[in-house]
Amino acid sequence: MSENFEKEIADFVKKVYQKHKRLDILVNVAGIWEMKRFVDETSELRERMMRINFEAPYVFCQNSFRYMIGQPGLKYIINIGSTAGIR
Repeated sequence: MSENFEKEIADFVKKVYQKHKRLDILVNVAGIWEMKRFVDETSELRERMMRINFEAPYVFCQNSFRYMIGQPGLKYIINIGSTAGIR
């Protein structure tokens, strides 16, 4: 993910809204996990995992909700997680 990922996400959500004139659903399903021993994880890996697994879905939700709140009808935000990291 680039350093401008928040702007890229905002621009993407805006384009979707402009194309379809509404935004009814967001599904966050992306995530990463690299199998490494806890003591072998680097700060770069930790930052990458946090950015993809936490920050990106958060920013997608925030930007999508801006369009959803002004629209009539039901809206859905679905966050799909994994138990792959639980041991």
